[in-house]
Amino acid sequence: RENFKEITLEGISKKFFYSTSYISRMFKIVTGKTFKEYVQHEKLNVALKLIEETDYSFEKISEELGYANKKDFYTMFKKSTGMTPGQMRKRY
Repeated sequence: RENFKEITLEGISKKFFYSTSYISRMFKIVTGKTFKEYVQHEKLNVALKLIEETDYSFEKISEELGYANKKDFYTMFKKSTGMTPGQMRKRY
């Protein structure tokens, strides 16, 4: 959870000397989510916390979450919550 910005399936695979497909299958069995779904869920939780508890710009939040650009963050956020980050901030 603490390393969601840097962690990759390939990195885990190399660290534990298993194939990415094996790690992917085991991850799904253990967590009930794909690796990508899990990372996205963790990013969303952090985004919600930052929106609620800080006055960070959405660009800053996007950077904190490891997104290459603000548009990718907005897309993930709206798809996951049905609201834009701005609408969510107004709610809080």
